[in-house]
Amino acid sequence: DKSRDAAQMFPRLHDRAAKLDEQYYSLKSLSGKIQAMEYKPLIQRVKDYLLGLACVAVILLFGNMLLTRLKAAKKARDVAKKQKKLFDRNGNNEYPTI
Repeated sequence: DKSRDAAQMFPRLHDRAAKLDEQYYSLKSLSGKIQAMEYKPLIQRVKDYLLGLACVAVILLFGNMLLTRLKAAKKARDVAKKQKKLFDRNGNNEYPTI
């Protein structure tokens, strides 16, 4: 802030103030990155890895369940079509009863 005030008062210092601001922002972003890279114990890292793996497994399980249900529905539809053809071929349009 002091460098900006001085640059406004003395135009010659404007270039220096711009370089100083640029250096400040790069240090600020680097400081944020360093603070974000805090140490995590081995157990915490393993736990995070296992939670991520569990999430992927649940998603894959859901997808597999969905595919299985679609295949079963398709198979049931094919069986129903075959049964209808069988009844139509015999000339009997009624379903068998007991």
